Amino acid sequence: MNLTAANIQQISVVIGKAWEESTLAAYGSGLLNYHVFCDQKSIPEEERAPANPTLISTFIASIVGMYSGSTIDNYVYGIRAWHILHGVRWQMETAELEAILWAAEKTTPHTSRKKKRVPYTPNFIIAVGGQLELNKPQDATVYGCLTTTFYAAGCLGEFMVLNLGAFDKHRHVKLSNIRIEHNHNGLHSISVLRPI
Repeated sequence: MNLTAANIQQISVVIGKAWEESTLAAYGSGLLNYHVFCDQKSIPEEERAPANPTLISTFIASIVGMYSGSTIDNYVYGIRAWHILHGVRWQMETAELEAILWAAEKTTPHTSRKKKRVPYTPNFIIAVGGQLELNKPQDATVYGCLTTTFYAAGCLGEFMVLNLGAFDKHRHVKLSNIRIEHNHNGLHSISVLRPI
């Protein structure tokens, strides 16, 4: 093959786009915990990747009861993502991984579980709207996010930008992307143009 180092590097760049920045940040915590565990057990660097299935299972078993099942999932999938990103073979069998992660979920301490919340309803949303001043941009934005995610059955985390630093003008909607159109009856509709 006639591949350059730049060609190989491009693979990592492309594969890295498979995960959202917020996902990679959460996965980073898993990698840190994995390396702390390996340090405590004096696991040599060369035995940490590719990770032996027994090592991964032992890591999971060591944190069961300390973290929620979803946190343990994130930790393990962070280790797996690192393997994929660096072209290192992931040796853990899917069925084995699913079984131990399911067991970890079942043993999640009650203190780590979030209490079930009362679902949002149209009446609840109307009540929230009554407490906001919709002529103020911040209140209008909050209410717009609430109604959009409710009626689109979307996840707020997928709809909102986590912080100002995460805003990408090429991906996220800006005020300049919004267009208000009026029809011949005087009614108006709002449409959102794709960010460019």
